[in-house]
Order: sequence, then structure tokens, then C-alpha cells
Amino acid sequence: MRLIPRIRIVFARHPFAYWACVATFSLWVAISVNSALAGAQHQRESWGRSAAVLVATQRVEPGELLTHAVALRDIPIALKPPAALGTLPRDATARQRIEVGEVLVGLDIGHGDGPLALLPTNWLALVVESDNSPMFSVGDSAVVLAGGHIIAADAIVIEVVERGVVVGVPSDAAGPVADAANQHIATVALSANPQQR
Repeated sequence: MRLIPRIRIVFARHPFAYWACVATFSLWVAISVNSALAGAQHQRESWGRSAAVLVATQRVEPGELLTHAVALRDIPIALKPPAALGTLPRDATARQRIEVGEVLVGLDIGHGDGPLALLPTNWLALVVESDNSPMFSVGDSAVVLAGGHIIAADAIVIEVVERGVVVGVPSDAAGPVADAANQHIATVALSANPQQR
């Protein structure tokens, strides 16, 4: 005789056995769910306290306003970057590309609108002539070279113009970049490894 028909016959003759199995199974499910919830709570507590930080809810390109692209989210303090933002100025603009889910830090935002909003504090913007300007995009990390040497190791493209690129550079590198640009020997190159601004 097959097993399932035999079990059905036993349950039909002894309804108490059927209900005992149902109760046992229900109890096992309840214990499993309770154990999983307790484990999740334990994991959450092991991270410690949480803090509310601003997180990008959509991809933002350099120069775009951030007002409608961020939301407050609670994250464990252990994962909170030291410069994470909890509030956003009204006119905050993305200084660089920000992906969905990224925690916003002070270096991510500029103030106001237009290209100058992309400049970090104490940086200056200069135009460097380039026949390759179409290869650049606003927000690209770059370096400026002249005479075979890097004269600005950390630069950011803040505007692309016809036959040129407007780059932001730290103020201490602005003099050599301006000199090289005036002599038409400055070159802007894309950087694959942007430095922290």
C-alpha cells in the first residue's frame, strides 16, 4: 500500500492524530519565525546605535540640485562616514556624480547653481584650451599637465566650452596652471583615480 493513502486512512480513523500533527507543525513554524526575528534583532543590536543621515534616492549628476534627490535614512553609527550630512542646505548642488544609496558627505555638495557650484572651497576655475573638449564631461576628475609634468594633480572639470575645458584647481596650483594656459602649453587629462577633495 502506498504511504500517502495509508496516512490519509490513519488520519480519517484518528482525527486527533491529524490535529496533533497540525498543532506540532504550527508550533515549529512559530518557534522558527520567533528565532529568526530574535536573530535579526541581535544582529541589529550588535551594530550599536543608529544615526539619521542623508542618502541619495536617485542618481545625481554634477551641477544638479539635491533638494528632491535625497532622504534621511537611519544607518548604524559604525557605518556612518565622519563627514556624513544630516541636513541639506536649500540650494545644495551636487559637486560630483552621486549614485543611488550613497551617503552624502560635505565634499559632495556645493552651493548655488551653475559651474561655480562644483568648486570646492579655496579652488579657482581656469580655462585650458583643448581640441579634445568633447571627451570631457562636467564633474570629471582630471589632472593638468605642462612641459611633461603634472602641475595640478587634482582638478575637476566644471564646464566644457568650444575648444576648451574650464577646470577647477586648488588655489596653490592656480598660478602654474594659469601660466601654462597663457603660454598654450597646458593639457587637461582625465584621471581614473580621483583624489579626495
